[in-house]
Amino acid sequence: YPLYHFDFETIQPAVPIFDNSSPYQQIPFQYSIHRQNEVGAEPEHREHLANAESGIKNGDPREPLIVQMLEDLGHEGSIMAYNVSFEENRIKELAHNFPRYRSELLALIPRFLDLEVPFKKKHYYTKEMEGKSSIKQVLPALIPKLS
Repeated sequence: YPLYHFDFETIQPAVPIFDNSSPYQQIPFQYSIHRQNEVGAEPEHREHLANAESGIKNGDPREPLIVQMLEDLGHEGSIMAYNVSFEENRIKELAHNFPRYRSELLALIPRFLDLEVPFKKKHYYTKEMEGKSSIKQVLPALIPKLS
């Protein structure tokens, strides 16, 4: 603890629209965090959405996102995500494109835990998952009434 439940949202423009980006690069513009400080504690929600108020620099949402994300995730605790490789790859790209934050960003990587692993390794399986471990298959299989 604390535990952080983490998720990025990205855009993927075919034509690079920001300096230090490439065609079809996933550009994070939003994240959501639910921080749980101890067992049974109600999670607190934090988020960042790129907009004029969040301090977009030259139209690029990444640097303000980095600054807020590093503050929100702190320096300790586990960061959980479903299909961790997506989030880790975005963090590595941010570290490459914004070397000023490189060491702080890369220090997040070892803290990640992948929530997909039990489903991918078939530690839990139902036929409704149809042999897949993606959240789009697992969630309705576990909670069929969730809309």
